[in-house]
Amino acid sequence: MQEKFNRDHPFKPKIKLINSDCKYETSEDKYKRLSTPKSVEINRRLKKKELDDRIKLNEECTFKPYIGKEERENSNNQGHNRDREKVESRLYKLAEQLKEKREKLKREFQENSIKEFSFNPKIDENSKQLLLKYENKPLHERVSY
Repeated sequence: MQEKFNRDHPFKPKIKLINSDCKYETSEDKYKRLSTPKSVEINRRLKKKELDDRIKLNEECTFKPYIGKEERENSNNQGHNRDREKVESRLYKLAEQLKEKREKLKREFQENSIKEFSFNPKIDENSKQLLLKYENKPLHERVSY
C-alpha cells in the first residue's frame, strides 16, 4: 500500500529543518510583550522613526551656511545676550523720543502760526517776565489750583 501511495502521489513538500540558532520567544517574554500597553509600543516606534528621520535628514542635507562670528556667538548663547537692554526699556525709550519729537514739532508749528498774525499787544515788563517764565510749559503746569 505504501508503494502504491508513493506512486500515485509523487509530490513531496520541502520542509525546512529548524536550526538550533533560532530564538523562540519564551512564555515570560511573550507575556511581557502582550501585557505592555499598546500606546507605549506606539510611542517607542514613533520616537525611533523620528530619530531615524533626523539622521537621514542630516545625511541628506549637507549644506551649512556661513555664520559670522557675532551671529555664531549669539546662536551659541541661544540669543540671550545679557548686555542687551530688555525689550520693554528699549520700547519705552523709543516712545519717549517720539513724544519729545512730536512736542517739538507742535511748538514749532504754533510759533510759525503766531508769526502769521499781525496783531501784537503791548505788554508791560511784569507780563513779559511771566511770559518768558511760562513760555514752553503746558497749560496744566502754568495754572495753579
